[in-house]
Amino acid sequence: MGAFLLPLLGWLGRGLTAIFGSGILMHLAFKAILIAIFTIVLPVVLSKILYGGAPILIDHMLSYLGSHAIGSASLNLTGVAGWLATKMRLVECISLMISAVVGRITFNFAKKAVFTSLGAGV
Repeated sequence: MGAFLLPLLGWLGRGLTAIFGSGILMHLAFKAILIAIFTIVLPVVLSKILYGGAPILIDHMLSYLGSHAIGSASLNLTGVAGWLATKMRLVECISLMISAVVGRITFNFAKKAVFTSLGAGV
């Protein structure tokens, strides 16, 4: 029985080693290719797209703004109102309030997305 069992186990061991060994090597090679793409190729491509597309976008935006009359959307405070706004740090306060509102909206959106993906109601 031992004379039959040892060659059979050796054959199975060699077969499993070949299957799992090549699978691990393929997995490592795939990971190395992905790392190379995400650290070398993708940043170069994105920078080319962004720096190449920004002037085109700015040209279109400036031509649109030149042909349409758009008023200022900012608050222009002069004189005593400007002095009070500076002393009361009105710009920082408004910025902080808007940041808090946007943070709350983002938190609610993320909470709904997580609970929806888990299958629970909010």
